[in-house]
Amino acid sequence: MDDILDKLETTLEALDRAMTNSQQTATIVSGVLEPILTRIDKIVVAAGTASDEGKNTSAVALDELLKLRKDVMMQIVSAQQPLLTQSGQKSGLAAAVAAIKESEEQLPESTQTDQTSDGLERTKKRIQDGDLKFDRPRKSGARPETLKNIRQAQEEITKEKVRDTLFAPKDI
Repeated sequence: MDDILDKLETTLEALDRAMTNSQQTATIVSGVLEPILTRIDKIVVAAGTASDEGKNTSAVALDELLKLRKDVMMQIVSAQQPLLTQSGQKSGLAAAVAAIKESEEQLPESTQTDQTSDGLERTKKRIQDGDLKFDRPRKSGARPETLKNIRQAQEEITKEKVRDTLFAPKDI
């Protein structure tokens, strides 16, 4: 019995989804077609009254139909414009992502570590020369040394001093 109830509930849920989809479709279609039908009614009235005014009925009807076609085409183009813009943005971003990934793959890791080691060597040299002073004002636009480079440089200097004292020949 539970199996039958589950199947019935599943069917009811599927019917609810189908009704919602049908309702959305009907709303969209009626929203699109109602203005067109209103314009067609105006065309019929204009064509009917054209003979009373002494105008050519077919010329008035054709003129009004061409105006309707123009308006419908403008609506279609204006509705598609955001999609085209978003599509262009998406393809541009996808190309940028692909180019970045490709450049990352081609860029050797040694280049990235070389840049870090250059900054470390420069900081190490400045510490040894006594040129690195934190309380001294920097020139305009000059960037301070990173704390990471300072700490690594100090650590290397300390290791070199320890190594030099351990392995240096001792005076006897």
